[in-house]
Amino acid sequence: MIKQILMAASMVACTAGGAKAQAVSPYIGELQSFAFTFCPHGWLPTKGQLVSITTYNVLYQLLGTRYGGDGITTFGLPKTRSLTTVNSIPMTQCISTQGVFPSQG
Repeated sequence: MIKQILMAASMVACTAGGAKAQAVSPYIGELQSFAFTFCPHGWLPTKGQLVSITTYNVLYQLLGTRYGGDGITTFGLPKTRSLTTVNSIPMTQCISTQGVFPSQG
């Protein structure tokens, strides 16, 4: 029920004068599946690719070189398996690069 309310609020925010599509800021490093073929602004696909530490410094602080990279200029993103809906429609899995830094307390 709460997820449905957040999704409805997100749709309203999308139509309100160029507002961001995300109703509530995600945690940086949060994984999410989307029912379209691209990752929204502030998200990257989880295909195991290497990305620049200088560009995504905060995400690097969370992931380090756990998924690859040299730890000097690059680090790796996780590689996730592809997901499909019940009707076999492919979904895109993405990792958040912007939002709230997760606390450990």
